[in-house]
This record gives sequence, structure tokens and C-alpha cells, in this order.
Amino acid sequence: PSSHTHIETFTLNTLTAAIYTYYAPQLQKQSISEVEALELGSSTFLESIQNQMIADVPVGVYLSGGIDSTTVSAFASQMGKRRINTFCLGFNEPTDENADANVIASHFNTNHTDITLDEQPLRYFKEAIYHMEEPKVNCIQGYLLAKTAVQYQKVVLSGLGGDELFGGYDIYEIGCILDLLHKPGLRSLSSLSGFTIRQFFKQSNALSLDLLKRKAALLSKISSPLEMYILLRNGWDHDKKLFNSIYSSSIRKQNFTPLRESLK
Repeated sequence: PSSHTHIETFTLNTLTAAIYTYYAPQLQKQSISEVEALELGSSTFLESIQNQMIADVPVGVYLSGGIDSTTVSAFASQMGKRRINTFCLGFNEPTDENADANVIASHFNTNHTDITLDEQPLRYFKEAIYHMEEPKVNCIQGYLLAKTAVQYQKVVLSGLGGDELFGGYDIYEIGCILDLLHKPGLRSLSSLSGFTIRQFFKQSNALSLDLLKRKAALLSKISSPLEMYILLRNGWDHDKKLFNSIYSSSIRKQNFTPLRESLK
């Protein structure tokens, strides 16, 4: 896990291994006003961007037009004498954020580049996997964005991590609700409700119902933190019909290990 290291020691024909914690943050609860929190958050964010902008080469920003990357662009554009470069990737879809990114780029006077995913993005799949070196749901998008950006510069900042830091994902809201329902008096009722809803939609494998079925599954598994974590992290093996509808028979014939078994 993060903040830990694995050390193996060989002494007198004996190999010992242990995991050590090399950093443990000292968390202190403190009560501050909303105004103080905003001021502290802004100054801390500014300091972070200033530190990241210290480089031997120009630093740019991946700009989607969302809150996180816009905030990074806003602070970064105030530093240095030259205009920063910003980059946005589109997919030729109605949900593209290029228009929003262009508004932000114009407002902060950045050198903006729009990139459009071509009609056959999977031809870059092997290259993307090679360079990513780890599983990522958006590996092709990230690879193509970087492939274009590197023509202009070697260092870019992004808004990745903003949702984790400021609670932007839906799972945090869901987590707060589940925390309330996890009380002894409500736990059994929540589990029964989730089980009932799952049974009602059991015969459907429609992907559009996945969110509803996932929430029902969360309720039914409220007593199992591991099962809840898998569901929150988008594991697909919670619903056999849905699993079979997503993966082809040739893939399903392979030796799949359920995610819950891998984490035990």
C-alpha cells in the first residue's frame, strides 16, 4: 500500500521479509470557518502549482474545461512571462468538452490545442498499453493526448486527483449515505431492501439498469466492506447476466478469477 515499503533481509541463510511504514501523516482535527477553509485551500493550491511550475522546460496543462483542470490552468497561467500551452482531447461526440476548454483557454489567454480522436483509435491500443505499463480505463485517450502534447513540450500538469481531494466522485456521496445505513438498527433493513430490488431486476441484463442494480447490490452487501469496495470500484462480476452480456463467450471461456477472490 501507499506510504509503505517491502524489505527483504538475508542473514545466516535465512530470508526475512516485512512491510514497513515510512510515512504516516499526523492528522489533527481543527475547527475553521468556511472563509478560512477557502483561503487556506486557495493558498495551498497556489503553492502546489508554483512548486510544479519550477522546471528547466516550459510546463503546460491538460485542459478539459472541468473544474479541476480549469483551476490548474487559472493558477498556472498567472506564473511566468510566457503563455502556457493547454491541450484538450475530443471524441467527435456530443459530450465532448472542447468547447468548454476553448472558453477557458480564451479567458486565461493560453496557447490552446484541440485534439480529436480518429475513427480507428484501437489501432493505437498496443502502443498505449506499452507506454502506460499498468491497467487504466482511459489509456488510449491519455496516450494520444500525450503523443500530441510532447510535440510542444515535455511536462504537463492535469486535474487528476482533484475528485479524490475535493470529493467530486459520486461514490463519496454514496459512501456517506451507506455510512448512515450501516448502523446496527438499519443494516438488516438495508440488506433486505437491496436483495429485494436485485431480485426484481434479476432477469434483465440491460446496461442502462447497471447503476440501479449496483446500488441495490451495495445495500444487499452492506455488511461486507470487501464486497462494497468491489462494487464501488466498478467490478462487473456482481451480476452474472450483466457480466455475460458485456464479455464475449471466447473471453468468458478463459480462466477468469472473480475480483472478490483476488482481493481476499
